Amino acid sequence: MKKIVLSACVLLSPLVHAASTGDMLVGLEVFHGKRSLTNNISNQEVTDKLNRMSGARLQYGYYVYEDVRAYGFVQRNTTQKKQVDDKHVKYGGYQFGGGADYLFDFSPNLYGYVGGELSVMKNRVTYNLEESGKTKKTSVVFGTKAGLGYQFSDAFTIEGGVKFDHPSSSQIKLGNESLRLSHGAAVFTSLNYRF
Repeated sequence: MKKIVLSACVLLSPLVHAASTGDMLVGLEVFHGKRSLTNNISNQEVTDKLNRMSGARLQYGYYVYEDVRAYGFVQRNTTQKKQVDDKHVKYGGYQFGGGADYLFDFSPNLYGYVGGELSVMKNRVTYNLEESGKTKKTSVVFGTKAGLGYQFSDAFTIEGGVKFDHPSSSQIKLGNESLRLSHGAAVFTSLNYRF
């Protein structure tokens, strides 16, 4: 219960402050990349495509200063599945957390930014290998990102860049076998609305 209350406070704190300043932002991001994957599975063909890292994110937050923003996000990670004959592994989940970015201007409409994030990732895995079953895995994820943005108007911006993350715990037990999905890298693009 304490974890749920703490998570809700972290995610809602940007809204409380932004409501008083009137400088909120909402955004939608899509991303695609790869994770480092090692496995201890007898039929390694089953894990061929599980290293893909893609999904969509809804983010909201506020500008603390004109060049610093803080945000919370909810992210859906695309489900990856690989099947070979009667063996399969299916992996997917979601993430929620927060972050902050430092922005720097190149021109009146073009800007760059760097940022850091902290989130919780929850994954669900179903498998049919030497044994069959389902398992869940929760990890704290540390992330960094860098990108460019273009401001079309006072309200709309489009951004793109690269992001890197590293889960605190990466091993997933699948009966007597295991997967290790560790650090990842992805390219992303997002559309943001500031009000």
